[in-house]
Amino acid sequence: MDKKRFIIPFLLIIPFVLFSSGARDKISRANEMYLAGDYNKALTLYEEAEVDNPESPYIYLNKGITYFRLEDYEKAKQAFLSAASKSQDLKLEAKAYYNLGNTNFLEAARHTETDLKKAIELYQEAVLNYQVAMECDKNIPGAAQNIEATRLIVRDLLDKLKKQQEQNAEQDEKIKEIAEKLAKLIEKEQRQIDFTKNLKEEKDVKGVSGNLKNNIIKVKTEQQNIRKETSDVSTELAALMPQGAQVQGAERIQAAKEHVDVSVNFQELAGNQLTRTALAEALESETGAKEELVKALEALLNQQPGQDEPQQEQGEQEKQKEEEMKQQAGDADDILDEEREQRKARQIQGRSGYQEVERDW
Repeated sequence: MDKKRFIIPFLLIIPFVLFSSGARDKISRANEMYLAGDYNKALTLYEEAEVDNPESPYIYLNKGITYFRLEDYEKAKQAFLSAASKSQDLKLEAKAYYNLGNTNFLEAARHTETDLKKAIELYQEAVLNYQVAMECDKNIPGAAQNIEATRLIVRDLLDKLKKQQEQNAEQDEKIKEIAEKLAKLIEKEQRQIDFTKNLKEEKDVKGVSGNLKNNIIKVKTEQQNIRKETSDVSTELAALMPQGAQVQGAERIQAAKEHVDVSVNFQELAGNQLTRTALAEALESETGAKEELVKALEALLNQQPGQDEPQQEQGEQEKQKEEEMKQQAGDADDILDEEREQRKARQIQGRSGYQEVERDW
C-alpha cells in the first residue's frame, strides 16, 4: 500500500470562538503556513498561541501534526498525547489517537531494515492507537483500514524475524566452531614458540649444526600448516559477513577476521625467518602471531583484552548468548586466561630467559 495514501493526519480547523483575537490571528496564520508547507513557521505560531492557551487540545493536535510533517516523531507523539488528555471531545480525542497511530506507523517503517523487533513493536502500537481512536469515534475515517493493513505488515515482518532468528542461531553455531579452532591454533602457536625458543638456545650454545637445521625444517613445516589452518579460519569468518550490518555480531566478526589476517602475515614472516635460521626474529613473529590469535578470540567472544566478562552495556539476552558461546567453545576461556598469565610473566621476566621445553622431534 502507498504510505502517502495510507497515512492521513487530521489537521483541525480550530474553532476561533474559543480564543482571543490575538490568538485567533496567530492560529489563522499558523494554519496558512502549514498549508503552504512552511512547517517551521507554522510551529512557531502555534507555540506562540499556546502561551496564552496552554490547555487547548486543538493547538496541541495541530502542533503534533506539524511535528509529524517535520518528521520529529517523538515530539509529535507527545503533542498528540497532550491533545488527547486535555480534550473533553471524544471526536477530537479520536483524531489525536489516530494521528498517534500514524506516527507509530512511520516510525516503524524507519526500523524495518535495521531492527525488525522494534519495527514490529511500533506497528503493534499503531494498531492499538487506531483501536483507541475507534473506541472514541467508531466512524473515524481510515482507522479500520489502517488496522487491517498494519496487521498484514506485522505478519510479514514476524515471518522475516523468524527466519532472521534461525539464521542467527546457525551463525552462533558457526562462531562456536571457529572459537574452538582459534583456541587450538593458539595452543599450536604456543608450541611453536616453545620449540623455537629451545632451538635458539641450542644455536646460541652450540652454533648451527646439521641436526639443528633439520629441526628448524620441521618447525617451519608445522608453522606452514598452522598458517594454512589460520587462513582457513579467516575464510570462514568472511563467509559469515555477506549480509553486512544485518548480520548479528557483524562488528566482532569483522574485528576477529582482521586479527586473524594479521596473524597469517606474522606466520608467513616467521616461516621466511626460519628459512634463514633467524631464530630470534622468528620467535618475535611467532609471538606476534599468537597474540593476534588471542585478540581474535577475545573479539569473537566480545571480550576486551584482560577482561573475563562481556561488555557491561550488552543486554541480558546478549550476555546469555555470549556465556553459552564461551561454554560451547570448550577451553577457549582457559586459553585466554593462560595467555594473560603469560603476558604478566613476560612483563616481569622481559626477554632475557628462555623456557626449556621437552623436545619431541
